[in-house]
Amino acid sequence: MARDYYGVLQRNIARYREMLEQARDPRVRAVLQALLHVEDAKLDRAQAGRAETQGKIKRYRDKADELRAVADQADVDRAQTRLRIAAGNYDNLANMLEKSLSETENPAERAGG
Repeated sequence: MARDYYGVLQRNIARYREMLEQARDPRVRAVLQALLHVEDAKLDRAQAGRAETQGKIKRYRDKADELRAVADQADVDRAQTRLRIAAGNYDNLANMLEKSLSETENPAERAGG
């Protein structure tokens, strides 16, 4: 079963916090705080990157729709064809980003695990 990358990070964070509450040795606490900081930063970056990618996907889909609408209004067949090809290219970009996003969320699937 594929692991959810965000879930792994969140579970690591929860474990480190729990261990930090129980740790008494200052050196152990320092290591746990450093690990917690690293995992928090990873989660923040992953979530920011995901939001940015979702925004790009929406913009590409909107642009494809806009080009198809213009193509519907065009009087010249060649212009209609070119506009529909361009719209398809934007859809392909959005599809590639969606695939990339799902692979990021499920890295085990990408690795075949």
